[in-house]
Amino acid sequence: MSHLARRLEESGFRALPVDYASLNQPWTELADRIAKAVEAVGPSGRVYAVTHSMGGLLIRAYVRRYGASRLHRVVMLAPPNQGSEVADRLAAWPCLSSILGPSLTLLGTQTVCTVLPPAPVPFECGIIAGSVSWNPLYSTWIPGPDDGKVAVSRTMLPGMTDFRVVPSSHTWMMFDESVIRLTIRFLRHGTFEAAAAR
Repeated sequence: MSHLARRLEESGFRALPVDYASLNQPWTELADRIAKAVEAVGPSGRVYAVTHSMGGLLIRAYVRRYGASRLHRVVMLAPPNQGSEVADRLAAWPCLSSILGPSLTLLGTQTVCTVLPPAPVPFECGIIAGSVSWNPLYSTWIPGPDDGKVAVSRTMLPGMTDFRVVPSSHTWMMFDESVIRLTIRFLRHGTFEAAAAR
């Protein structure tokens, strides 16, 4: 996310990247890392968040533990908000489950909806889904358009403010110039629509 962070800085935002060990820490601990980043903004500052993939779930886990009072606008890039069929398949292989850690099973289509029910989001939320896959095997496991890891339909959340599908893949979405422009536009105006930015 460092390239996107630099672009946000150039657009006037203060970027505070959050690193986390997604393969060996449970969601509760990862949500605590989000909380520390929010605290670093200061007691009264508005928090705008940009997440990629599982980061969107961590924001939701943070809200369940700490509430949403500090969050103003959030852009989620390729979030598996309703899980991923890829995680379902990979979790069925014990050797991969032990390598990829506890987060893999939690990304499954059934488990994620149990741990993080898709309730309406209590903040302004823009979601960007990708429709280009560089992994034909994974895409055979996913129904409908997908980005190689997540189905477009599984990125959505009830109550989301805006939604876009872009011709981008899951892994490289944060480098896509159109995605960067949409992200900055939403953080500034609460919409992906260009007219609102004029």
